[in-house]
Amino acid sequence: LLQMQPGRIEELIAANAIHYLIITLLSLVTMVIVGIVAFNFNMRGSWINFGVFASLSAIMVLGFGLLIGSWAKNENQSAPLSNLISFPMMFLSGSFFPRFLYPAWLQDVTAFVPLTPVVDGFRRIITENASLASLTPELAIMAVWTLLVYGLAVYLFRWE
Repeated sequence: LLQMQPGRIEELIAANAIHYLIITLLSLVTMVIVGIVAFNFNMRGSWINFGVFASLSAIMVLGFGLLIGSWAKNENQSAPLSNLISFPMMFLSGSFFPRFLYPAWLQDVTAFVPLTPVVDGFRRIITENASLASLTPELAIMAVWTLLVYGLAVYLFRWE
């Protein structure tokens, strides 16, 4: 059925990315509202910076899902591949354990894990009122990963 769509592969992947981006941002808004109402969430940074950074982060992370979907032959392959990629990213990025507790050599390596700039950027926006300009290193790493995963998703996409 997808082979009948009139666009190119790039357009199909972009359309899926936009679709899932909308769903992701709606989920984020819901979580923030619950955080404010139920847990007294206190944002110290700019909501605009938070929203822009969240959108850019979501675009990057969704690219990994689209890459896996482009490469995997079926759902039985995609679930283990997703876990193989996401679990190490979560543990190494500092989302569960602070990276400063890691050995120095591991801190250097984990700086380039795709989720690390996302975790660091959100932490800095929420707690330190960081501007997007001060997050240039994080945004640069995210941009490289975004271009890489979407490029690979287009390259590896197959109709089977």
